[in-house]
Amino acid sequence: MGTSFGETLVRELANGSFVLVHPDSEVRVVSIQLWCHTGSFHEGRWAGSGISHFLEHLIFKGSLARSGQEFVLGLQELGGHVNAYTSFDRTVYHVDLPAEHWKEALELLCDAVLHPAIPEPEFEPEKDVIRRELAMVADDPDEELFQLGLRTAFSHHPFRYPVIGIPDLFEALTRKDVLAYHQERYCPQNLTLVVSGAVEPAEVFSEAAQSLGKEKARPMAQSYIPGEPDQMVPRRSQKEFVTEVSRVLFLYQIPGYEDPSGLPLLLLSLVAGGGRSSRFHRILVEEEGLAEEVEVFTHMALGAGVFGVGARCQNEKRGRLIARIRELVDQLGKNPVARNELERARRQALLQRWHSLKTASGRAGAIGWGWLVARDPGFYDRVVERIQGIEEEEIVECARRFLDPRRENLAELVPKGEREPFLEKGHAHGHGELPLPHRYRLGKGTRVVARQDQRVPLVGFHVLFPGGVFYEKPETAGLARLAAQLLPKGTRRRKAMEIAGRVEELGGYLEADGGNNSARLSIELLKQSWRDGLEIFLEILMEFCCREEELETERRKQLSLLAVEREDPVSVARDLLRRTLFAGHPYERNPLGTPETLARVGPQDVEEFVREVFFQASAVFGVAGDFCWEEVQGMMEPVLSAWGQSVPGEPTGFPPVPLREKPVRVEQQLPKEQAVIFIGFPTPGLQHPWQIPLAIAAEALSDLGGRLFVKIRQEHGLAYFTGATRFLGLAGGWFAFYVGTDPTRKEWVEKLLWEEIERLAVSGLDKGEVERAKAKLLSEDRMSDQDTAGVVAASALHELVGLGYDYAWRRRKKIEALTEEEVRECLVGCLGQKGPVTVVVSP
Repeated sequence: MGTSFGETLVRELANGSFVLVHPDSEVRVVSIQLWCHTGSFHEGRWAGSGISHFLEHLIFKGSLARSGQEFVLGLQELGGHVNAYTSFDRTVYHVDLPAEHWKEALELLCDAVLHPAIPEPEFEPEKDVIRRELAMVADDPDEELFQLGLRTAFSHHPFRYPVIGIPDLFEALTRKDVLAYHQERYCPQNLTLVVSGAVEPAEVFSEAAQSLGKEKARPMAQSYIPGEPDQMVPRRSQKEFVTEVSRVLFLYQIPGYEDPSGLPLLLLSLVAGGGRSSRFHRILVEEEGLAEEVEVFTHMALGAGVFGVGARCQNEKRGRLIARIRELVDQLGKNPVARNELERARRQALLQRWHSLKTASGRAGAIGWGWLVARDPGFYDRVVERIQGIEEEEIVECARRFLDPRRENLAELVPKGEREPFLEKGHAHGHGELPLPHRYRLGKGTRVVARQDQRVPLVGFHVLFPGGVFYEKPETAGLARLAAQLLPKGTRRRKAMEIAGRVEELGGYLEADGGNNSARLSIELLKQSWRDGLEIFLEILMEFCCREEELETERRKQLSLLAVEREDPVSVARDLLRRTLFAGHPYERNPLGTPETLARVGPQDVEEFVREVFFQASAVFGVAGDFCWEEVQGMMEPVLSAWGQSVPGEPTGFPPVPLREKPVRVEQQLPKEQAVIFIGFPTPGLQHPWQIPLAIAAEALSDLGGRLFVKIRQEHGLAYFTGATRFLGLAGGWFAFYVGTDPTRKEWVEKLLWEEIERLAVSGLDKGEVERAKAKLLSEDRMSDQDTAGVVAASALHELVGLGYDYAWRRRKKIEALTEEEVRECLVGCLGQKGPVTVVVSP
């Protein structure tokens, strides 16, 4: 069966399983996905318990033939990246790895999914892991709002239940229940194997017959999914939450994937909320300032779906925002869709499609989804073709039918003390590696990194600027990121909405961001539109203009992000570590700034910063995709000849991070359900030879089979997440251990974490840990080769910070040659320092 990205071969095994193979030898990677057509909709007598999600966790705890540790380590040794997810209508297990090892990975994955042992000793500890995950969900305001909205919109259909389950129903699950659910739903005839990448189909069918086909078919429980009665009156629910901002969510019941009405509504969501120039964003965020963020979306599963409008705002604006959203939704069913809006939405749908098909994993996912929905591996293509043919009248008719005011479901998450009293609290009514990029110099010596890739018809342009906290004054902290965010917001000729609208009409996206060491402006477009897109890109670089109204909008958004960070335990802990470890150094400052420093920034400050810091010849450009270099050069050369001041050397002159003479421990209270601990050690700058051994260590310590995960989560069930992370800076950084745990157990967890650190500071990692981490990092590098735009952006960043545009390729060789002793020496040096910092954030 054909798709736009190549032929997919289908074979049914004797036991009723289907095998779908999409051969693609362009990059030597393979994605193996085993789809079980069961999810939270199909839990039957266990409805609402999260048993599908719990079983997904337990699958990785071992089979009848091997332990969970043997399974995870076996895949790591193959360079495999294994994971799984559970949704409303499916559970998917997937492994991405180098092509030469796919057969071994297939056998390991099928054995784990078909024959889970669910060992008794693993059952209760894994329940503790889910409990921690439930606590994390309870701390996430966006997830809480979405679940409140679903409970409001659905009174009978299992869409109302969270995939992770309701705590009381989850607690009642037994090992016997989980084994029974596996027996009833993980039947061979309910499984589909999808393989995409550098494989021979005949070999896949042969191996699948051995790994999957030998399992005998058995009776499968047919889960009853109750229908949802027609909604006749609007519903509203409200819940208090520890938050500084309010969130509102409108949901309307719509059909599932299989109903033709769903696609016009999907297109309508792109018209209303697909991009910064869309109706809802333009009016609610940019023009009227009622919201900091707004999202319009459809969320569909088999048999049911929702059309949603969500927004975040200051609490005092909530009433006006709700009224205005109602007006805008009402207009969707009355006013015709403008032709340019429809064309932009169609191009966005096309852009999203090509983005999802860049990797073997993305292609396998598209094939599996099409088979689940329509028994058609090319159904994804059919959906996009159908979207391209939908006209304005059909969209308005579907809006009139499904976005009726009587079908409205409004959920609100409000700060403590702001709940309206009449509402019940919480109750709802080719082969081989792709080539190294080329490096050119244009204009006054400005560097350009370029790599061609004709696999998909996309072209991307990037420019990486020096940036970050080093270039800010303390009194205007946050200016560097604010200036980066404002880059696409105006030129002397065009305002923000004109730029956004034009880019989206071209079927592209334009974005900018700033971090600790740099800033970035990027645009990616369909091949036929790249010249028009590059003109806009270069116009921004030559004619940037900061208008007061755009500054106010971006300032408001940045303040909102600061408020969101203050609610997240991990962000609070990370920021506390930054302030303590880097005290007195520019890195102590949050790139977002503070409300006080952001208030001091004016349009002139932004324009001066952009002109004096960003728009210099030290910037590095990147070009990626299906383009003609001579044409690109012809357009860029005249602009860059008049741009920038000097040709740079390597970045220098940054003050080193000060080292402490003794350990420091700080605590901070935050009224959440979990405690978060970070233990950080200072490290040299990102050009230092330590960085590659530390990358190996961070990978080994953050893995599902790593010693931290095994000791703290598996053996003791004390944490949902644990691992190691790095902060990379030009002048220095950190290597930090982290863990999220029950607040009542934080002292014990901290003690266990220090015990592991002390072992590492003496003995380092063992050979197996080092080799598995090396295999995973090298595998990740090979996976990243599939996204040429990402490769070029990374190459330009490496060139900017002095590592060299070919650093990724040199890094791979260094990883391959790295020894266990070299990693140990690095860890001894790093973890043996006198001044580590421990931070604890808890209720």
